[in-house]
Amino acid sequence: MYFWVTLGLAAVVAMKYYTSKRAAAFKRRIQKAQNGLAEAKRRHRAAKGKREAMDAMEDLHKRRVKYTRDLLADMRVRLSEADQAPPAQTGKQKAVR
Repeated sequence: MYFWVTLGLAAVVAMKYYTSKRAAAFKRRIQKAQNGLAEAKRRHRAAKGKREAMDAMEDLHKRRVKYTRDLLADMRVRLSEADQAPPAQTGKQKAVR
C-alpha cells in the first residue's frame, strides 16, 4: 500500500513540476508577444506622427501652389486689360496737330 501512495505522490509532484515549467514557458511567450506588440504600437505612433507632418507639409505646398496660380492668373488678366486699353495721355506729352 505504501508503494501506491508513494507512486501517486511522485506522480503528483512530477505533474506539478511539468505544469510549472510549461506555465513559465507560456508566460515567457506571452511576455515576448506583449513586447512585440508594444514595439509595433511605438512604430505605428511614430509613423502616424510622420504622416501627420507630411500631410501638413503637403497642405502648405498646395496652398502655396494655389496662391501662385491665383497670382499668375491675376497678372495675366491685368496684362491683357493693359494691352487692350488705349494708352492714357498725360499733360507732359505734346499733342500732334
